[in-house]
Amino acid sequence: MGYPSDSAGRPSPTWQGGDMARFATQRGLDRLVNFSDATVAIAVTVLVLPLAELAGQAHRGGVDAFLADHASDIGAFVISFLVIAVLWREHHRLFELLVSYDGPLLVLNFVWLFAIVVIPFSTAITQDQPAHDRLSSAFYLGNLLLAFVALAAMHLVARYDPPVMDPGCRRTFRVGPSIVFAAICAVALIVAVTVPAIGRFAVFLLPLTDLVWLAVEKTAGRDLRYRESSD
Repeated sequence: MGYPSDSAGRPSPTWQGGDMARFATQRGLDRLVNFSDATVAIAVTVLVLPLAELAGQAHRGGVDAFLADHASDIGAFVISFLVIAVLWREHHRLFELLVSYDGPLLVLNFVWLFAIVVIPFSTAITQDQPAHDRLSSAFYLGNLLLAFVALAAMHLVARYDPPVMDPGCRRTFRVGPSIVFAAICAVALIVAVTVPAIGRFAVFLLPLTDLVWLAVEKTAGRDLRYRESSD
């Protein structure tokens, strides 16, 4: 079954959801992206507010003393900001390739946004607890895991739902990196809970994602060449 196309030959946005078909327009897709970007921007703003409130104390002992006293707060902000930046980057890369959306993608996007807006809250909780506290570490890394799992699920929907993605991008589109992100975040959560000495510092496993994905691609390519030579 074919799908209506726009002037560029790409599938027009269509909603596989009966009475809600009128919402699946290009304007609807643009609004979804703009709403998501605005929500991420608000989350980042809320994330820095505790530091803005603390900044009023800098005049008491000087900037050096302030930075030393609140190093953990500043560090938590920087880490969470970088995580949100990575999540937004991968979300942006995905939606740059989309020409439509459907019900599952919309629901997963809202799950992703929910996880994003909770990050400032889970970050604030970790700031009030020691690094080895299992509950706060599990809450923080579980929060990040929800965001990465929702992101990976959106990649899967985009990959296997034909009218959602630009046909010209389908062959080069890779779901693997988003799955690796979610898997490493799950490992970080397990490490944080089972090894209290590491605690929430297990979040530093996330930068290994690119290396793991490169290793997976290299192994998969080697296996493919071996099978081709065997044939």
